[in-house]
Amino acid sequence: MQRMADLPEDMVTYVGVDYFAVFMVSRGRSLIKGYGCMFTCMTTRTIHIEVAHSMDTSSFINALQRYRSHRGNIEEIKSDNGTNFVGGEKELRLALAEWNQGRIGKSYIKKIFNGNSVWERQIWTIRKVRRAVLGQQILNDESLNTLKCQVEAIISGRPMTVILDDARDFEPLIPNHLLSLRSGPELPPGLFVKYDF
Repeated sequence: MQRMADLPEDMVTYVGVDYFAVFMVSRGRSLIKGYGCMFTCMTTRTIHIEVAHSMDTSSFINALQRYRSHRGNIEEIKSDNGTNFVGGEKELRLALAEWNQGRIGKSYIKKIFNGNSVWERQIWTIRKVRRAVLGQQILNDESLNTLKCQVEAIISGRPMTVILDDARDFEPLIPNHLLSLRSGPELPPGLFVKYDF
């Protein structure tokens, strides 16, 4: 059997980031636009979704800080040439230059590289799962955060290895195994229904 060559290191050692789909969120009596900011680890193929309230640089910086708070430091980020990402890179470079590098040691982001978006497939999967779980419902902020977590869990629970028909075979490897050492949610996602009590 022919062996596949190793992937180039820079193909699997970074986090990809991209924005996706405008959706409407109910806030009080009005509807506001919301955006998803997806981070995907190219090593484990896990995803992390942050809700962004706009497409500007400050909203991206806030989403990045929330991602770092949940998942830890990042050495390399790749994105497309969106103005929010380009502006975010500039702001981060300025902030890192002001820090006392001798005291903090290695900075948490080596570089932000504007390259091709190999993670577009992940965004397509997010949209597909979101449509299946949500349908055409409009959510409030709390329900949106619940949906975001459920979509992450469903996508990070998909198999990365071949599923065999033999019942004696091991469970297929999934991104959740690498991220949290567990397979993922045991219960299916519920219906997003707002109850008025």
